Amino acid sequence: MVRNNEVTRNDKGIFLQDADNASITGNSVSKSTEDGISLTVGTTGTLVANNESRKNGLDGIFVDSTSMNNTIRNNVLKQNRLFDAEDQSRGAGTAGTANTWTNNQGKTSDPPGLVTKKKGNDHHDQDDDNDDGPPRAHGRRHVEEGHEHGHGHGHDD
Repeated sequence: MVRNNEVTRNDKGIFLQDADNASITGNSVSKSTEDGISLTVGTTGTLVANNESRKNGLDGIFVDSTSMNNTIRNNVLKQNRLFDAEDQSRGAGTAGTANTWTNNQGKTSDPPGLVTKKKGNDHHDQDDDNDDGPPRAHGRRHVEEGHEHGHGHGHDD
């Protein structure tokens, strides 16, 4: 269980690998060089809830293609460099992933549909669009503990 931590300025924020039935709740993760919160290498049955993940170098929350049956809900994701939420799994879950994503606030996700934009005006988010440009999605590689996971996205330009 990873609960109620403030994680700032690390290479990796909160990183799970090959975990079953874990819980990541109530954390604040910011300014990681890579992803804020990562579920990788077959992580299953994990709850990721009520976290804030912002201003990370890659994704706010990243789920690789081998991590399934996880529940990601009630998180606030903002100003992350690549996507606020990215899920590479495929299945019968949210937006064609193998995981359940509900009530997560953010602006960008891959695939689309993992996050919803916050309603109304929030003066605290004034600088959301001033984060050094658009997400960078070409050719990114994600290397973790000797495992390489492609984050690159093919585009027909």
